[in-house]
Amino acid sequence: MAKSTMSRHLAVLKQMDIIKDEGKLTLTDHGKELAKRYEEESVLLQKWFGQYLPECSEQEKHDSAQNMVVALTPEFKAKMLEKIADMVQKNSMYDQIDSRGTLEFKDIVEYMAPGDYPVAFVIQKTEQSKDDSPFSMADRGFEHPAVLNVSQDGTGVLTLKPITIERRNLMEKILYSGKLMKLEYETKSDVFVPAGGEDGRYEIPADALQYTYHKEERQMIGSVKLKMYAPLANKQLHVRTAALSILMHGFW
Repeated sequence: MAKSTMSRHLAVLKQMDIIKDEGKLTLTDHGKELAKRYEEESVLLQKWFGQYLPECSEQEKHDSAQNMVVALTPEFKAKMLEKIADMVQKNSMYDQIDSRGTLEFKDIVEYMAPGDYPVAFVIQKTEQSKDDSPFSMADRGFEHPAVLNVSQDGTGVLTLKPITIERRNLMEKILYSGKLMKLEYETKSDVFVPAGGEDGRYEIPADALQYTYHKEERQMIGSVKLKMYAPLANKQLHVRTAALSILMHGFW
């Protein structure tokens, strides 16, 4: 590079308050802050390259990251890096749990932001019945989806809202309707306890569920056994056990 060109570049950096000349060229406070931010952005990009372009050399990833952090406009770069940071975090989480089969809620809640998450779920039979369907009638007895609330303290609550379901007796040509009267869930001690809740809703602590990670699909499934009490047409109490499974997808 010609000396005149170098002088012009240095003059621009001085005007931008990035460097100063005090007998020797040094970074200003603003320049140091900028260099620190560029380095952090470069490290993030290199992690991202490493996850999606493992075939590239470390030098290639380093040089490409360095070029990107200075070439992109600040607004576009901020939006892009926000997305990339989220992807890197998710992939890091997947890497940590890839080798583990069964998980507890405390193992995954650290990757979840506080708030309400709509949760798809199914309730399947655990007892033999006359029909071939694997689904319990209780699957239609709740509003879909359920809601998983994650608190600031890292605890979680799964809320189910029961609804009235109808069933027609074809022999008697009578339409029966009913609503769940009581719900219990199985604890880690293999004991069923009542699900609390307000306004007719049932709440199950998120740590009562057992979580299984399926590596190939990158899906997390939480499950717990339920005991449900519902009225029968003859006014007797109908008690059944079933397995509740929630699908945790797109939470991170």
